[in-house]
Amino acid sequence: MLKTLMRIQLRQLLTNFSSRSGVKKSKKGVAILYALLLVYAFAAVGIMMGMMFSELYTPLKAADLMWYYFAMAGILSFAISFITSVFTASSLLYQAKDNGLLLSMPIPPWMILTSRVAVLWAGNLLTSLMVFTPAQVIVWMREAPTAATVLRFILGFITLPFLATALACLFGYLVSIASARMRHKNIARLLFSVAFLAVYFAVYFRINEYIQSLIARSGQIASAIQKGAFPAYHFGLAMMGEPASILWWLLCSLLPFALAIWFLSRGFIRLCTQSERAGGKAFQKDKEQRAHTVPQALLGRELRRLASSSNYMLNSSLGAMMAIGLPIFLWVKLDAVHTIASLAAEGEAVGGMAAAIFALAICFSCGMILVSAPSVSLEGKSYWIVRSMPVRSRDVLMAKARAHLLIALPGGWIGSGLACAATRPDPLMALSLFLLPTALNFLIAYAGVAINLRHPRLDWTNEAMVVKQGVSVLLSMLLGFGVNITMILGYVLLFKDADMALYMLVWSLVIACLAYAYRRYLNGSGARRFERLS
Repeated sequence: MLKTLMRIQLRQLLTNFSSRSGVKKSKKGVAILYALLLVYAFAAVGIMMGMMFSELYTPLKAADLMWYYFAMAGILSFAISFITSVFTASSLLYQAKDNGLLLSMPIPPWMILTSRVAVLWAGNLLTSLMVFTPAQVIVWMREAPTAATVLRFILGFITLPFLATALACLFGYLVSIASARMRHKNIARLLFSVAFLAVYFAVYFRINEYIQSLIARSGQIASAIQKGAFPAYHFGLAMMGEPASILWWLLCSLLPFALAIWFLSRGFIRLCTQSERAGGKAFQKDKEQRAHTVPQALLGRELRRLASSSNYMLNSSLGAMMAIGLPIFLWVKLDAVHTIASLAAEGEAVGGMAAAIFALAICFSCGMILVSAPSVSLEGKSYWIVRSMPVRSRDVLMAKARAHLLIALPGGWIGSGLACAATRPDPLMALSLFLLPTALNFLIAYAGVAINLRHPRLDWTNEAMVVKQGVSVLLSMLLGFGVNITMILGYVLLFKDADMALYMLVWSLVIACLAYAYRRYLNGSGARRFERLS
């Protein structure tokens, strides 16, 4: 039975990369596209980690602190795995929509839990592949690998995810208990995720300083690890071939994992079946209720759906924050922006090129706003509810696009205002700074709904399947990237001598025409396709 459950989980994971069951060509094409993106992501992260450990290797080797080198690799792999999987553990283990169905069957709870934990462990194994493997490859580039080092690497590579998975499961358990009693749990998760991203980018931009600090204070840090980080210390020694440390590390990694499975399986049924306490205000019977028009009611429905899911808010609305954050960052680095602009333009055109760089950053951010892309798929089992309402299908689709615009337009306009304050452009350029992101926002809003109509997935069991891994989300993101790249290439290859403000206004008109075409589609053929979904 456990093998069957794990096969089901793996099949669900693989089918996330398809649009609909039964469409083999779409599955194959999308799977290839996802595979290429994964290869690119792994290569990018692996190269970055390799460069970092390459700088650490020589001084630590000279100081005879190679166990510290491997301990740092293990700590980094563990930290990234734990942080990225703790909220995934909460939604995957305890809040999956098919938990009730599985628990109603004669299946032991520990089997259901273990099958889901296996998926979480596989995700952490990929993190170990991207973080720990480059550290070992750097060593093998300097020292010829032997059978013993290869076996120790395999041991460390496989066992590292167990400790991170165990702690992620336990903290996910605490998150689920806390969120069941929390009134604004989605806002709390969103703030935590945003804070994590802020810390990530802060560390990323100062990574060289941290590497130098690790090297300069290697003796002190190594002593602290030896005294206060028992698992990391023995992991480093285990990678160096110490037999006793290998046994200690296996105990530190496998025992917590087994205890976590045992402990969580005892309360798995209670946690999965407990009803969440209502966090909102009680309905007041005698209070006068405000009437809404059909478009207002449908728009409110979409916004409530967005606010009810931290995953949906974070993954679809992050671009709106970037549309404000990137102009601020460019404003702080305005001298570097002018330097880059001077390489591509001369004389008076430098100011226009600097404004164009701001516009490109804003458009890139707007292309990352993906509220509308999964909106049709998120109907899920409630699709028939909205279909049974006395409302037109085109009004339902327009509400999804309006919800996107309500999130995207303010961020784009604020970013454009910041760009104008930083670059002080002429009136025509200032107009183009506002019109270009606005037109792109309308295009992504309408195109996202249209693409999702072509690639719907209503049979999801976890909203992450459509919010993070849906085909329509990927294609909408690629559409935004494609428009930005086409604008850049068009200017560089064909219209380098054209006035930048005029060039941006022409592109605003082109993009607005494309957005209008998608709107016409949603009001006609798209509405009829929505009625035929099943």
